[in-house]
Amino acid sequence: MINILFQIFVEIGATLHKLDLYFSEYVDFKTEVLHSLERNVLFLSQLQDLSFSVISEYSYESATKLLKILAKSSTKINTLEFDNFYSGYEPQIYHSLVCVIKSQDQLRRFNLAGDAIFKFPAKFHGIISALKHQNQSLREVIIQNCTCSAEFKVFMKCENLEILRIRNCNDVELLALSNCKIKTLEIVDSPINGSNMSLIFEKSGSFLQQLKLGSENKIENK
Repeated sequence: MINILFQIFVEIGATLHKLDLYFSEYVDFKTEVLHSLERNVLFLSQLQDLSFSVISEYSYESATKLLKILAKSSTKINTLEFDNFYSGYEPQIYHSLVCVIKSQDQLRRFNLAGDAIFKFPAKFHGIISALKHQNQSLREVIIQNCTCSAEFKVFMKCENLEILRIRNCNDVELLALSNCKIKTLEIVDSPINGSNMSLIFEKSGSFLQQLKLGSENKIENK
């Protein structure tokens, strides 16, 4: 059914603006459909909102091929979401995801949520680091169910980052956001370091307009 729908949309000359993909074990794009997407670049050329959720090992090949097509055809994405992110995919998946991020002209919103079962992934295989190519355009970041790693220091270089939402994450202090001028800051269900927060407040100064803090753990001062 998915293959038939894609083929119909391409044939009638449709232009897609939003795409939500769930690569379960039952999803497998046929070769002819992928070739049709490669030939008819108009179908994906205006895509602005892209969301991925779960990539089954049975759909690695289809997912990789489609991501490569998106990296070439869809360069106007504003919002990019990875739901149920998992650190154990095959390398080609991460490489293709990185290519999608790097190929964008004006990525403004980025949302990454760790896998609902294998929570708190700590390895991101260059996905987060690739956002350095969007350091001028990125405005909003949402991170959920993750363990922040050294890769997250890339947000220090996002000069126009205005909204940061951290939900149910570990090692939040590794975000190292003291160089950012955040307008909206949300840190909930995550350990909060008072000293780190003071650095963010000091740098944000009058820029900070909305603040939401909530932690089941005590706020530490280190």
